[in-house]
Amino acid sequence: MKKIVVATGLFATLLLAGCQPKEQTATSDSTSNTSTTTTNSTATSASATQATIKGSTHLDAKTTSETSAESTTDSTATTATTGSSETETTSTKESTTTSMDFTKIKAGDFSDLAGEWHEIYTGYNAHDGQGYQQTRGGEDTLTVTTSTIDNGQMTFTKGTLEDNNGSHEISFVEENNTLQANLSDPNSAINWGLTFYPVGTTSEYPINGEASNEKNLLVIWTSNNSYTQVFAQGPATDIAKTRLDLAQLQNQDFTSLVGVWRNDTGKEINVTNEIVTKPEGSEFSFASGAVIRGEVGQNGLPQVIALGEMTGDYLQGALGSFDTTAPFAAFGPLAIVPQGVQMSDLDDSDSTRDRLIVGAGQSGYAEEAYYRQ
Repeated sequence: MKKIVVATGLFATLLLAGCQPKEQTATSDSTSNTSTTTTNSTATSASATQATIKGSTHLDAKTTSETSAESTTDSTATTATTGSSETETTSTKESTTTSMDFTKIKAGDFSDLAGEWHEIYTGYNAHDGQGYQQTRGGEDTLTVTTSTIDNGQMTFTKGTLEDNNGSHEISFVEENNTLQANLSDPNSAINWGLTFYPVGTTSEYPINGEASNEKNLLVIWTSNNSYTQVFAQGPATDIAKTRLDLAQLQNQDFTSLVGVWRNDTGKEINVTNEIVTKPEGSEFSFASGAVIRGEVGQNGLPQVIALGEMTGDYLQGALGSFDTTAPFAAFGPLAIVPQGVQMSDLDDSDSTRDRLIVGAGQSGYAEEAYYRQ
């Protein structure tokens, strides 16, 4: 195992030399994206509250009023998308994801959806004072045939949902390119809601950090503890296990960084494939950065990971935003460390795994290490 001494002076020099903008008035272009999922209801139909795994509000009872959950508007600079990288997979089987035909689904024809699905998120509220809890992955199964959708607790067929309390009529709502299937009876003992997300219609449930879903998704919610299952179409082995590619990263290709990284306390850094460039006219040392989902810095600018220089066998990076009003405080150090590399003799993080170390060791190693999920 290689041991490397942290060069904190290099990072300080990098920031001081290059972070002062030429003009304090230079700002980045921004784009604003708002994703809204709305559940409508009438006096004779109840909308099942759609639980959203990340960043949304959850209601634990049936509702007869219009409810909505809006994602935070992100102001970003010019965007681009990273290319593809070599990944290690456990299967070469091609994805079978197809389009979602809402007309066919409402008619009880699930032929486009039949086949294998796997769970990517699970959420619930146990009413124990902990609030709504969510995790990636799950052990639940979903069986989809040409005429039925079954999760083991309910069976959805043409216009009807059947559970332990009997058969229930379904009402459909099309909203924001999604299809919602809700129980028509507001007095059902247990309420249900199914939401169909075709490819590219939501950013709420990333698998590998993508900006929007690259697979068809089906979200199944029940009022019983707001238990929520999020299933993606296709086999779980389609999900690639990417390794850090330092050569690629040195060429400003962020592909091998994309994905969810989590520390031992459960805090996450969700690196997307959305890239922002530094503001025109500024002199930041970093040309661009990969956007971190859900993190916004000063002045509404997105938090990003930027790439610096190699220090031995790991890469010096930075965590912050392209804020020209506070250039010297805009970025903090971040070490991008591949498996098998130890930053120093004091590095007590798990060196058998790729990791991001916030502060680059200045505030410790294990406690600041984020590991790929």
